[in-house]
Amino acid sequence: MARKATMPRLTPCFPIAPRRASLTDRRVVAALLVSIVFAAWGVAHIHLRFAIDDMRLQHRRLQEQYRGLELRRMALQGETERMSELERLGQFARYELGMVEQDPRTRVVASVPTDVAAKYVESRSVAAADQGDAADTLIGRLPDVPGKSLLLTLVDVNQAFAASASEKE
Repeated sequence: MARKATMPRLTPCFPIAPRRASLTDRRVVAALLVSIVFAAWGVAHIHLRFAIDDMRLQHRRLQEQYRGLELRRMALQGETERMSELERLGQFARYELGMVEQDPRTRVVASVPTDVAAKYVESRSVAAADQGDAADTLIGRLPDVPGKSLLLTLVDVNQAFAASASEKE
């Protein structure tokens, strides 16, 4: 009988690698850090969405406020233009303030008596003495507008105008 030949035993060409555990400390820490980063991004995204909505709402409110202020500015500008017209100013003085136009022919000029004027001139300080020069300087700086000469004739530093006794009756 023939002897059976034994076959050689097969051995692997490389050693079998040991299996690693799937949850090591390093992997758990890395997964935790990645999840924290994604959570922070999510919270930041939600926060930014709310911030953008708030900014849009505030922008809308400011635009409405701007439109209201612009309308108010235009209304005030129109009112200022209307009030700066001499006819309208005269009407306002007559009807709203109750002023009466005086005829220049019946106007009485009341002057300060010389003895009273001398009394006040003596007690006047240097600053008060410069008041007349300051008034002349200011009058010279006034812009040329219609009716300026009329207003300047009504205002004189040393005289006061009073209605005559016949007009009061």
